[in-house]
Amino acid sequence: MVNISSRLFCFPEELEADFQRTDSLDSVRPVRIAITLMLALYALFSITGFFLYDNLDPVSVRIYSTQLIPGTLLWLLLANSKWSERYIHAITLAGLIAIVIPGHARSIMCVSTRSSLFEPTASAIFAMLICIGLRLPFLRAAVTSILACVFWMVVHATTEGGMTGAKLMGAPFYLFAANTIGLSAAYLIEAQRRRGFLQQREIDQQRLESDKLLLNVLPPSIAKRLKAGEEHIVDRCERTTVLFADIVGYTRLAGSVEPEVLLKMLTTIFRRFDEIMTEVGMEKIKTIGDAYMAAAGVPEACQRPEKCAAKAAILMRSSLEKINSELGLSLMIRIGIHSGPVMAGVIGCQKFSYDLWGDTVNFASRLESHGLPGRIHISEDVREALNGDFRCIPRGPVEIKGKGERETFWLEPAAAFSPLTTSTSSST
Repeated sequence: MVNISSRLFCFPEELEADFQRTDSLDSVRPVRIAITLMLALYALFSITGFFLYDNLDPVSVRIYSTQLIPGTLLWLLLANSKWSERYIHAITLAGLIAIVIPGHARSIMCVSTRSSLFEPTASAIFAMLICIGLRLPFLRAAVTSILACVFWMVVHATTEGGMTGAKLMGAPFYLFAANTIGLSAAYLIEAQRRRGFLQQREIDQQRLESDKLLLNVLPPSIAKRLKAGEEHIVDRCERTTVLFADIVGYTRLAGSVEPEVLLKMLTTIFRRFDEIMTEVGMEKIKTIGDAYMAAAGVPEACQRPEKCAAKAAILMRSSLEKINSELGLSLMIRIGIHSGPVMAGVIGCQKFSYDLWGDTVNFASRLESHGLPGRIHISEDVREALNGDFRCIPRGPVEIKGKGERETFWLEPAAAFSPLTTSTSSST
């Protein structure tokens, strides 16, 4: 059935199962509405039957009152049950076979003098309901509608007092026309639903790619706020640790190797740095040439951002040493770390980026530039926050541009710390 449906609608077979699941979910509400309308019509007919049709057999009204209405009510309850989202088409088909089709047949059999209500007009209306109103998949609707009409015609022909002569001969053509119109409409409607499914799938894929691209530029929480329509995203973060790193020897190497080789090498280094930031719970902010900037405590607060940054710095240094041995290079890294309040937000309308501003950022940059190759240069604020988790070797007073003379320290791992085995939880 799946393959036939796919071929009938020129639909990708590999997507047929997904479409059926989606269509089943989308059909729940329309089917519930259709069954509710049927229930209301049955009730209305039961109430007004005696007044509108003098020649209508009271038994027919009792069938509506005692069989069709309770049966349709049960059908509606099933359509509103927890199984409806998964089995709505099966519930619809079961209701047609168990309630609507035989119910209409019993009504035909109980009419002693033929009212126009029970001539092929009524059967045609029910056929249209099967084809269109209950949103059955086209093939199921076609088979059900055709078999139902054949069954009703047999009942009409074999019931005492039923149609004879010209009416009996003309009824098949009448029902054939109703089925042709109904099934044509059903085919076009399902074809439209399938086109809508493919279009929505393409939109979802494009949105996924767009979100992926956005998450490569912005932190997830910031991207979510931006997508929600927030235009000006600026936050004050009271406790943020900023890390600046610079590849020493990169400029000299740039003059001796091909640009493609240089770019591949830098990509390898920065990709590893990105992995480290993810491991320790830091946020990469940006890269400028061979300079790398990251921060802990933004955009979400971190319990101990200084410890995250210290772990990251040691891992960055050890990973560069490993890359040197793999590629036969002699690069070194210079790192500066400072902690304090910053302003963080999204700048620009085109090619926007998430960035940090403030004295903390400037001081961390100065610590990096005043450091030494292969060393991790930290401020006194960072040393105090680390609280003995790492070795902090006094460097002595250092004249920092724009800051004057400051006490700074070299960061080294504690005896129990290993870049290869350290825990990478950002909240410890």
